[in-house]
Amino acid sequence: MLSDIANYVPINEHVATGGQPTEAQITELAKHGFQIVINLGLNDPRYSLADEAGSVQALGMTYHHIPITFNAPLPNQLRDFVALMDSAVDQRIFIHCALNYRSSCFTALYGQVRWRWSEWHADEFIHGIWRPDAIWSTFIERARAALQMSSGGVSATPRQRPQPTAATPQPAAPLTQLQRPRPQPPRSAPPPAPPPKQPIAAAEPAPTAAPTAPPDTVKRPAVSGHAAPPSHVIRQKIERYYDTIWNRRDQRLIPVLLTTDLPFRTTLGRSGRGRRQLAAEIERLQQALQGCRCEIKALVCEGEQGFVQLQYRGLHHAELLGFPATQQPLAWSSAALFQFRQGRIVQLWELGDLHDLYQQLSRHC
Repeated sequence: MLSDIANYVPINEHVATGGQPTEAQITELAKHGFQIVINLGLNDPRYSLADEAGSVQALGMTYHHIPITFNAPLPNQLRDFVALMDSAVDQRIFIHCALNYRSSCFTALYGQVRWRWSEWHADEFIHGIWRPDAIWSTFIERARAALQMSSGGVSATPRQRPQPTAATPQPAAPLTQLQRPRPQPPRSAPPPAPPPKQPIAAAEPAPTAAPTAPPDTVKRPAVSGHAAPPSHVIRQKIERYYDTIWNRRDQRLIPVLLTTDLPFRTTLGRSGRGRRQLAAEIERLQQALQGCRCEIKALVCEGEQGFVQLQYRGLHHAELLGFPATQQPLAWSSAALFQFRQGRIVQLWELGDLHDLYQQLSRHC
């Protein structure tokens, strides 16, 4: 069954993504009407088939290979992928790599370019399969910046792209031009053909993270222009901000959730601009409080805003607000207002109960 493919996710009636299929699963793909298989993984004997191209073509399907090294995705590979997808509209396409990690990221970025997915739609699709590491988070961020989607999304009407023929392949558009679909050629003009097959690359280490089982079907409505994500999406992002960045001390999520130059104010009253400066402030407080934890007491979301009532607590382990370490437990309340745009935090304002915190520090000293 197709659902037995690792991290298999049918996106719509034309496109599905997943991990490496077996020979039997490739046969199932053909039985279910898939016409094209795009492999974004490497030719690694630990998980690849001996001759996937031959198996796919023997069943009457077309095979394309864009070998992406897991720890070094390249912008030109994204351009090639977009051009390849553009050439195969209205055909059934299965996109895969080893575990649907590379595939989900490239497909989500294509969704923003051509399907008018908002950024939060793309992120939720990816996060339903895995949590990108620092390398992939940076790649996604830079790709979005190049595509000029970070602030405005893609609002152009999707074009009807012609079926591929034997005509001369058209070069892929520069990454900075992909946000505007190319005009449809005249009826008399030969339509563009798919790009040539990519060569098979050397082996790579298999991804180490365990796959996350996806939902049976992911339905993503098209979003035109600037649309506010549902309240539950804002809630999830705020919860992840505190749980992952604060409680787990994992700052790899920062470039995914926060815009580059967001203004902020911390619970300790320190103001600044930019996520690098905010990351430094977070790390400073985490170093001062051993076992620093943030517990959300209340969370209300409306439109693109979220208001949080929370409590900080931890062991006073290093200098804090001018007070030397006391090795005593501290806890204080705080309130935070998050402002989102296109699914990312563009402003964060927080007010902590510093009067209570100062009283605790003075008492212990």
